[in-house]
Amino acid sequence: MNKRDRIINAIRHVDNDITPYHVDFTVEELEKMAEYSGVPDFAGRIGNHIVGTSYAKWTEIAPTHAVPGDVPPENVMAMLDVFQNQDKYIR
Repeated sequence: MNKRDRIINAIRHVDNDITPYHVDFTVEELEKMAEYSGVPDFAGRIGNHIVGTSYAKWTEIAPTHAVPGDVPPENVMAMLDVFQNQDKYIR
């Protein structure tokens, strides 16, 4: 099953092998995670299921859900491990 199939299944309320996810970072946090992990393209290695969306009349009505800058990098890495290896933690 690929990422697209997982998103479509989630929209249709159909079970997936893993739950689709999207993790976003502030610019500062992304830079910190790239340095901490040693991976310059850290954002590209996360494995997000939703890469981007576009809507011409988008208005943000809530604060961002990005990972705040005061979260320790090791906590972010642990969170990403759970997202990327859900089957290991759930079963």
